[in-house]
Amino acid sequence: ATQELFGQAMDAHRGWVKACKAGRGIDRHLLGLLNMVQEGEQVPEFLTSDQRRAVSSDFLSTTSLGESQPICRYAFAPAAADSLGVGYVRHREHYEYVINHHAAQADVVEQFARNIREAARALSAFGDELQ
Repeated sequence: ATQELFGQAMDAHRGWVKACKAGRGIDRHLLGLLNMVQEGEQVPEFLTSDQRRAVSSDFLSTTSLGESQPICRYAFAPAAADSLGVGYVRHREHYEYVINHHAAQADVVEQFARNIREAARALSAFGDELQ
């Protein structure tokens, strides 16, 4: 990857985030259609499919308040019982992640915590190569 490609990927990601915040994410449209089905009506098959459930489920929800001042730790709840909620804060020399989960997800959290460290190192090294 190049710095230009990375910048394009980041711009695309920012666009998706803005669209979702404005209610223009595809999962919200599908949820809206599902909610429009009146009691007693047959729900269209594509709204109950495994594919629709897959694109409408959030295994990982993340947020950040930016710098560590004035708030340095907070909880960000998972979006569903089988998902993780991750809040992260940027400190001067590192990031701090707070992973929130339901008790049944304890094994997933341990694996995620191990992998997030390696992913952060890889992303940092990639960023260093681009400079």
